[in-house]
Amino acid sequence: MSEQVKSALMWLTHILDSQQVRYQIVGELAAYIHGSLRDVADIDLYISKSDVEKILPLVDTFISKPLAHYIEGSWDLEYFQLIYQSQKIEIGLSPSTTIFDSNDGQWIELEINFKESLLGEYYGMAVPVMPVCDLLRYK
Repeated sequence: MSEQVKSALMWLTHILDSQQVRYQIVGELAAYIHGSLRDVADIDLYISKSDVEKILPLVDTFISKPLAHYIEGSWDLEYFQLIYQSQKIEIGLSPSTTIFDSNDGQWIELEINFKESLLGEYYGMAVPVMPVCDLLRYK
């Protein structure tokens, strides 16, 4: 277990929950919660685009990459990055993310269905996690 990841996740979920912001954990952390043995390097999650203004003032001093539209590699999305106690956290906005599918050479929309989140546990913390079938498509 990474104490750094745990501490950052506790801090972030407290903020999100206090502002009643729905979110979904994705990426390496979601895979770990579902049983993967890979180390978790960063925390990736999505929130609704309509909720971003609720939390930006509360995390302002931790922003390392400002909220903007980015096209990076096979990703086209709006997100911002935080660094909390040396832990990288990336928060994407939904809807609006597309991923380049190299198999058919097209951009496809990444649908984040917050209602379909599964409740997972990370060292005693219950968090909404992307379902495995969606995670496999996402990765």
